[in-house]
Amino acid sequence: MKRLHLPILISVLVLIAMTLFVYKAQVLKFPLLPEQEVETWTIEATVKFTPTGGAVKAELLVPHYTPGFSILDESFISRGYGLTTELAEPNRIATWSQRRPGGTQTLYYRLNVYSSNDAPQQAAFPGPADPPKLSEPLQAAADALLDDIRARSADIDSFSTLLIREVNRSSPNENVAAFLSRSSGDLERIRLIVDLLAGARIPARIVHGVTLSDQARRTSATPWLEYHNSREWVPVNPTTGERGYPKNFLVWWVGDLPSAISVERGNQAQVEWAVTRSYQDAVNIASQQTLIHSARLMDFSLLNLPVNTQNTYRILLLVPVGALIIVFLRNIIGIRTFGTFMPVLIALSFRETELIGGLILFTLIVSLGLAIRFYLNTSSCCWYHGWRR
Repeated sequence: MKRLHLPILISVLVLIAMTLFVYKAQVLKFPLLPEQEVETWTIEATVKFTPTGGAVKAELLVPHYTPGFSILDESFISRGYGLTTELAEPNRIATWSQRRPGGTQTLYYRLNVYSSNDAPQQAAFPGPADPPKLSEPLQAAADALLDDIRARSADIDSFSTLLIREVNRSSPNENVAAFLSRSSGDLERIRLIVDLLAGARIPARIVHGVTLSDQARRTSATPWLEYHNSREWVPVNPTTGERGYPKNFLVWWVGDLPSAISVERGNQAQVEWAVTRSYQDAVNIASQQTLIHSARLMDFSLLNLPVNTQNTYRILLLVPVGALIIVFLRNIIGIRTFGTFMPVLIALSFRETELIGGLILFTLIVSLGLAIRFYLNTSSCCWYHGWRR
């Protein structure tokens, strides 16, 4: 048992170290390279409206459900307004209020996000959708269309794709044409798809998002479609039926509301988005995420120490790493070295003097030492032979 004590202790320590490493890299998203940067996006929503008199309350839908992105921070700029935020799944609502504003009002909301592969937290299955109440002959047309698609599909995914393509055909059949008019826009077609999917007991909803592009000004929201396949919400192109979101598509709000802003005692309300791209240090972003998720591991991080102390620990932590490398080179590979810690100390000195300067200084010191040793050995031999005579 005594022989197994050391290997077991080493295995436990290595396992703990690898577990912490994987947790920090995969969960907390700490970078593996020291100069790694992360692409971030800053989105600014500008709200404008004109009060009509009396107390004003403006409600803005702000992101909460953001698949493909993680929120770093957000800020509100609204001088003289009271501000509250509340969660109304799957959205959040920011409410500005003021007693008697005058003139055209401008409010700002700024959001910083970065791309993330973390899947958003999925809500529980909402249950089968309630079919819409349609009058004849629309109900007969809907039943005929759904029966035809059901016969050509195998599951919810294929059913939804076929339905979307039928609604968006350049020459729709008579069952689809009964629901469409010449003035039907993109949003009306998506609403029709949602109602027809509900007729098949498939939950579906409209999502509105902003496409992120560098230095974009006065960007508007784009409607998209999601349906539930009894496991998760699946995004799908409402025109082609292809699954997934467009590239750099940030979901802003979920629902059938045509606008993200609503104002009581105000008119001409509008919201515009401006987008810019930047890059931030990956360590800083990971640190902010640990604060958001309340990760207790960061309480023991060296990043919380003063900068001078951090620099000192960076040098000290190189000593055991260097000693491990030297032991491996000596005992496994068989390279002869000047002890265990002497190469590490020489390497630390090179870190301060840089490689070229350190090599020159090391060569001079070793050469001078060898020369003095040779001189002393020669002098002692001459003195010894002289004394013998």
